[in-house]
Parts: sequence; structure tokens; C-alpha cells
Amino acid sequence: MSTDADPQLDIFADSQDVMLRNDAIEALLRRDTHAATASLRALADFEPQHEALVSLGVLIAALAPATDRAFASHAEANAMCQAMAGTVVPAAQTVLRADATGWLAPLWRHLAERAAALPFRAGAAEAHAAPLWLLAGEPDAAAKAVRGIES
Repeated sequence: MSTDADPQLDIFADSQDVMLRNDAIEALLRRDTHAATASLRALADFEPQHEALVSLGVLIAALAPATDRAFASHAEANAMCQAMAGTVVPAAQTVLRADATGWLAPLWRHLAERAAALPFRAGAAEAHAAPLWLLAGEPDAAAKAVRGIES
């Protein structure tokens, strides 16, 4: 018997936020931005201060790259890499946990493809395609990018 001081846990009512968060995560893992966005909205409606809302929003936004064009400069590539490392990676690690590395790989691949035409510069090494290919889990592509560096 439950009293007002010690209410009984209602597993269905008390786990709604978990279900909504998990729905968003599952949609993200499928790379389904429409379903992830719908789940995010439902979670925000249910619990507007939920701790995962910001991270989920970051990951949904990361799935829709603004462009496929090559980076025009090392500064542009570096800015995108810093944004990825400083915002998207922590969000993925927080929300996706063990699935973060695999989920991030296509995003790193996209940056590597965009950086492919940039020459190697020691002061901007992180903006070269080679380390981005490694982050994408593609060591053969990284080795090819390294072989393309002029001596």
C-alpha cells in the first residue's frame, strides 16, 4: 500500500522520458533525421529541461551537412574540425556512448573528402585529410593522403 509520502513508482509513467530519448537515439543510429527530430520534439514537450535535449539537437544538426564543396582554406577546414571535435564529438559520446565512434565515422569521412585538395601545412596539420581519414576509421585512405604530401 502506498502513501502520499511514499508514492509507488509507475514504471510506465516514470519511464516515458527514457522511451522518448531512446526513440531519438535509435533514429540517430539509423541516421533518420525526420524520426530523430520528431522524437526530440516529443521529448522536449514531455520534459523541456531534459539533459539530453541539447546533445540530441547537436547530433541531428550534424547529420545534415551544409555543403559538399571542398574547403577553400586551411582556416575553414580547421574551423569545421574544431566544431566537430568540440561540439559534435562530446554530444555523441554523451548520448550514443559505445556507438559514438561508429556513428561519427561518416561525418569525419565527409570532412576528409572536403579537405582532400588542401596541401599539407605543418601549422594546420589537423586540417589535412590524413588525420581526418584516421578519425573516420579508414587507415588506407589516410596512408594515401600521406603519400600525396609533397616532400
